[in-house]
Formats: sequence, C-alpha cells, structure tokens
Amino acid sequence: MSSQKKYLSFRSIQERMKSYHEQTGQYITLSQAVELLDQEGRVLSAPLPCVDFSKWDTANMHQLYDLSAQTSVEISSILRDPEAYYRFVSEEYMGFSFWDVLPHIKMCYEAITPHTHDFFEINYVLDGSLEMECAAEKKLLGAGELCIIAPGTNHAVYVSPGSTVTCLCLRRSSFRSTFFSTLKGNDLLAAFFNNCLYSGIQGYLLFMLPPTPEVCNIIKNVYTEYYGGLKNANAICCSYTSIFFSLVLRLYSKTYLQYSSDDSIMSQMPAILTYIQSNFKTVTLSYLAEFFHYEKAYLGKQIKLATGMYFTEIISQQKINLAVQYLIYSDRSVNDIAELVGYNSPDHFSRAFKHSTGLSPTQYRKQHQGTFLDDETP
Repeated sequence: MSSQKKYLSFRSIQERMKSYHEQTGQYITLSQAVELLDQEGRVLSAPLPCVDFSKWDTANMHQLYDLSAQTSVEISSILRDPEAYYRFVSEEYMGFSFWDVLPHIKMCYEAITPHTHDFFEINYVLDGSLEMECAAEKKLLGAGELCIIAPGTNHAVYVSPGSTVTCLCLRRSSFRSTFFSTLKGNDLLAAFFNNCLYSGIQGYLLFMLPPTPEVCNIIKNVYTEYYGGLKNANAICCSYTSIFFSLVLRLYSKTYLQYSSDDSIMSQMPAILTYIQSNFKTVTLSYLAEFFHYEKAYLGKQIKLATGMYFTEIISQQKINLAVQYLIYSDRSVNDIAELVGYNSPDHFSRAFKHSTGLSPTQYRKQHQGTFLDDETP
C-alpha cells in the first residue's frame, strides 16, 4: 500500500456509523466504517481546510461537535492495520508525530472493544453521557465528569448519541518534560501520573469538573491552536493543557474515584497522601487507618516506606509549610498563625517551627518578609 497519507472527514465517518445503526440496529467499529467509506471511494488524499474553533460559542456544546464535523481524520494507520486500533494503539499509530496533545471529539454510534494504548487519555463529558468499561466494571459518566485513563489500562468508552465528549490524548514519552512541572508536588494528579510513568500502575481517575466558561475557553483555545494551522501551535496547546490540569487540581472534589489494577496499598498511596495533604490540620493516623480500612501500625509503616517520613513528620511539615506562607505574605500574629495551621499552643508551634527551620517564627518573618516587600516595591 502507498505510504501517502489518507484522510476522511469526521462528518463522513460519523454519518456512516449512524446510518449503519439506523439500517441494522447494530454498531460498527471505526475500522469497519473506514473500510466501507474506502470501498465507496470517499477517501481523500489531502486534509480538509483548517477549521476555526475560535468561532465556538462555549455556551453551545453542540456547536463544538458541528465544528469538529468539518475536520479531517487521518486514516493511513487504520487502512494499513485495521485491527490494531482495537488491540493496542501506539503513539505512532495514533499519529502524534510532532504533537504532544491530540484533541478530538469522541464519535457516537461506534462499536468499541476493550483495548490499551501507550499514552494518557482524558475524556471530559461536556454534554450528554458516556459509558466506560474498565476491568469488567462499567461506569456511566454525565456532564461535568472527567476521566483520566493511564497508559496500558484495558478499557472501552461508548458515547451516547447526541452527546459532546472531548478527548485529550497526551504523549507519554514527552509528558514529564512538557507537563510534569505543572503537577509537581504531592497533588493527586502528580502522584497518579508519576506512578503511571515510573511504576507501571494501570488505572483511571474520575473527577467532577463543571464545564464553566473558564474551563470551556481553555478547551476552545486548545482546539483553535491544534486545528488552526497556526505557528508554534504545539507549544501553545501544551501551555493551555497545563492550565487545564491546574484548574482540575484547583477544583477537584474531595470525593473522587481511583481504580487501579494493582490491589496493593501502594496503588492507594496517592489517595492516602492527598487525603493527608487536604486534612493535615485535624487528621490522625488512627482516623486515616479507619478511613482507608488498614491497620494503624501497618499504614504508618507503609507511609514511611512510600515517603521516607513518619506520619507525624508529614503532618508537621505540612503545618510548617503553611505557616511559612502566612509569615511571609500576611501580617497575622504568631499566635493566630499557630491556630490557623493546627497547633493548640503557640509555644508548641514556635518550638516546632524553630526545630524545622532553625529560626523562631518572628526571626523567620523578619528575615524573609522584608525581602518579599522589597521585591514588591516599584
């Protein structure tokens, strides 16, 4: 077969899937739809003109779908190896090329068999619903729900007719250099991606992220850059995707779901550490053990193994880190700060602070707040 790239319009594929379903009551795969359209002579040798997604009125979710219908889908890999699309989809097969982010709208009326791939997949329901199958478990996601699927996770995603679901595929090989600086620290997403990249843990995370104008405008910008044929589009797509992740970190609910194919406690450690980080002012090891259904002494040992710190050291460090922010960026008294960060006694706070930093809270403020104020002076 010729190495020349081949294309189909998004609209032609979607209409072929829909018409097949209306005629037979059955669903066909993307590969089957491509094969039928190829037999009908509808394959293109060049992509369609660029689409201007800046025209999307973010209050109208279906308009995003309509704009996507005008885009091209490169089908060269599917024509060469139709079955690979539903076994293991590699970055090369997917067509990342020089891109780190591949945004697209999920198609409806598509028969999908469980498959794996070597990149991250983020599915975000803007309108309608989708059904996700993972490890024989099925979940129905509605508008405002976001799912991050790790590389190597066996899964299938079915989009309900009339729904608008945006998908961001992220290249695994360049994730660390492109996105990880945004996610550094003990945040849930950072721990999840780090485990996926370096520990081989498979699974997914579910979040509630309301499709607010702020969120939709970021998605709009990603699509505008990717489909607009603009200079430096990949770098700008990466920047907007980093902002999107930052919003997820800011807005994610305290209730989220993590699935992992690894049933060991280490697969739950990101959730455990995130819970500590969110509740360090009040949480105790006893309560944490009860909440996550582990024996107290065992959980304490596993936390030390995972972090290199005892539970009490983690709590103390979180409190000191917050106290530092108050000392530098506020004029609150030391007594107020002690209470705000979770200490019952100002004296206890002062001793713990000096043990950690080598300075009393007052000394630390004098040494560091003056530098901050100098930097802020015009």
